Amino acid sequence: MLIRSDKFATLLVVILLITITSIGVASAQSSNKSLEEMTSMSLQDFEKAPIESAKVIINDYLTEIMQQKDSDGVALINYSIVNTDASDLNDIQVSVKLTYASRLDLPPVEYHVVRKGESYQVKKQFCAFDMIPDSPTRGTVRCNSNGTASV
Repeated sequence: MLIRSDKFATLLVVILLITITSIGVASAQSSNKSLEEMTSMSLQDFEKAPIESAKVIINDYLTEIMQQKDSDGVALINYSIVNTDASDLNDIQVSVKLTYASRLDLPPVEYHVVRKGESYQVKKQFCAFDMIPDSPTRGTVRCNSNGTASV
């Protein structure tokens, strides 16, 4: 009888380890999505109301950025959507006024909500604000999606 108890206990430990490992793998797989993918919207839902849908995607995207506590640089503390241009449904442009903790008066940034496969999502971009006092382009922003931002 003692041998059966040992085998049963060992079996329970093995099942527990398999369950914990499975939960860890599933959690890791779901977190492999980029922020752009996590805040995307299906094609069918988006096309019902493109302008409002683009605003929802931008709101979800920027809200998630504001909630990230371990971000580099100056924290984003607020934003407001200034304008939405849905004249090209493959590239909806959403102009957003961002407020960072530094409180500098920054120009609006153009975000792009683009179709990617069967969904719409924010196109990842990198932006640089020119706030150099003597710069002839002071107060401008330049964004691109190739991983760099130049002023």
